[in-house]
Amino acid sequence: MRVPFTMASLRGSVRSLGTSELDELQLLRDEVARLREENGQLRAILYQIPLAILFKDRDGRYLYVNPAGATGYGIPAHELVGRYERDVMPAGNPIEEYLAQDREVIDTGRPAVLPEYTFRAFDGKVQTLYISKFPVDFAGQKAVMITVFDLSRVREIMAERSKLERKVLETQRLESLGVMAGGIAHDFNNLLVGVMANADLALAKTATGSDAVRYLDRVKAAAQRLAALSRQMLAYSGRGRFESELIDLATVTDELLQLLEASISKSVNVQMALGAGLPLVHVDPAQIRQVIMNLITNAAEAIGARTGTVHVSAVSGRFDPAAYPKLTLGAELVAGEYVCLTVQDDGEGMSKRTLKHLFDPFFTTKASGRGLGLAAVLGIVRAHQGALEVLSKEGEGTTFRVWLPVAPRTQRDAQTRPLTTIEAPDRQVGKRVLVVDDERVVREAASAVLEAYGFSVETADSGDHAISAMERTSNIDAVVLDMTMPGRNISDTYAGIRGVRAGIPIVLTSGFTEQEVIDDLLTHDATAFMQKPFSAKELVDKLCALMAR
Repeated sequence: MRVPFTMASLRGSVRSLGTSELDELQLLRDEVARLREENGQLRAILYQIPLAILFKDRDGRYLYVNPAGATGYGIPAHELVGRYERDVMPAGNPIEEYLAQDREVIDTGRPAVLPEYTFRAFDGKVQTLYISKFPVDFAGQKAVMITVFDLSRVREIMAERSKLERKVLETQRLESLGVMAGGIAHDFNNLLVGVMANADLALAKTATGSDAVRYLDRVKAAAQRLAALSRQMLAYSGRGRFESELIDLATVTDELLQLLEASISKSVNVQMALGAGLPLVHVDPAQIRQVIMNLITNAAEAIGARTGTVHVSAVSGRFDPAAYPKLTLGAELVAGEYVCLTVQDDGEGMSKRTLKHLFDPFFTTKASGRGLGLAAVLGIVRAHQGALEVLSKEGEGTTFRVWLPVAPRTQRDAQTRPLTTIEAPDRQVGKRVLVVDDERVVREAASAVLEAYGFSVETADSGDHAISAMERTSNIDAVVLDMTMPGRNISDTYAGIRGVRAGIPIVLTSGFTEQEVIDDLLTHDATAFMQKPFSAKELVDKLCALMAR
């Protein structure tokens, strides 16, 4: 006789259980709840994990697929479950060998790996995958679990990292070369002060018509050529002296081209496309003219004696360094409004080796070149917070692009008030000048020049000694102060001298410059700057003009 099952009979059965049986039932309930929670957590992990995970039975039917595993099929993961792989595999992929390997893993119980499996996704994109296969039990049946890792993205990341590392190394190399070039220029300039000043003094004491005059003129000419070479090295290092103005780049380019026409081969046709109404840039006109001149002459020389064309253009617009992965300079700049100067030629182009060393000081492919033209271009653009790109291929010509930031609307020309040039009197009897420089050759040369004009001279070889001399001697009328000495820095030395005598005229000198420091110090009306090397006349004229102010 069958007893009907009812809820009342179930409650009665539960009431009939003893205490131990009820405890066991509660434990079972808790275990079921725990397993459900863990199952939900595992499903959530499998669902969200970016690694593709798929389960298939021996016939190639999908038992489970997470969203990442369905990416290459163009079908949602839940729609893949229950379907056979041979029916959904995108076209162009070998299927039979792949399925045979699945069966082998299930039958032998041994995992298998495909280290570089080429897979063509449903959208035609080709991926390189790392596939691992493991034998598992899934819902009571033998199956294969497949994990898929996309190597394509890893390789892209590694390539980007390698490119960034090369860029960092290139930047470090250029910076180290710049430091070296600046250091050499600094020492050159200190020595040239002695050469030029003493040559001037010797000329002043040599009878007109003497053979010695001709020889001394040659010494001065050679020293001036060395000074020009040193200025190019300073430009490369980014430590040249800049006198910034607001200028229209198109106007400067147009004017300069007229001057260059005489030095460019008649077989080279220069075509200009300079945008009208370009926004102004805040730059040193002389330095930017050098950039334009070097780029155009370099393009013309790349064409050589044959007929060719140099295209010169200037446009304004938004510049984002991220859009130009081959930048030589400026990858760290902030995106914004820039003026872009482009100089393109159809010459012979450059090899990879030439491109690699293009901006190195003294590297040149010309038989008679010095190799500082493009090095100076790099330094000048860097000092103006600009960007530079070079694109070249052998037999197809070269393109240089220079981006310069547009000056803010509120920016005004911040040039210091120029000194009025006056001729120094023959004698300056009674005027006392303190010459401060750590290089003896400079102290001796400057002292000899000033004494020849009647000045009394006292010298110091450091900032501390200069301040002590100011405190000890009350009749010093002016100071000639070197900016790059060991020990006390220039700002502290300058402040110390002004602390002793606030209004004393100070002529700052340097073999290379720290632009920000100079701009700050030149805000004082009784201060002027003179770049080394300087001639005897330049030193006396500058000092007398400042004292007359």
